Amino acid sequence: MTLVSADAVLLGGTKNFGGIQMLKQTVAVMVISLIATEANAERYSVSLTRKESNFYQVDGQQIFVRTKYCYEYGYSEEAIIDTNKREVYFLGSTPAKCDLDMLLKQIG
Repeated sequence: MTLVSADAVLLGGTKNFGGIQMLKQTVAVMVISLIATEANAERYSVSLTRKESNFYQVDGQQIFVRTKYCYEYGYSEEAIIDTNKREVYFLGSTPAKCDLDMLLKQIG
């Protein structure tokens, strides 16, 4: 599985994640469906499932969320991703707020 940092897409730069060097041209043409709905949006309503510690997948998409210091064990849990504040708000029975580290999209 190859993951590309959404930060690299947004900044148009080269990003090294997991030892794989991503070319600037590849990153520049990528479209992240999570962001495609509104170019200037700051918040996204999604359903997240935990894959491992500090690593969640947007349900039904190949988009992943990496957090910092997050202890939420969500399974198809409604959440809000705020890209400006760099936070993820889990809206389940025990609401929680986590720091957003980065958004990733699987390619290939």
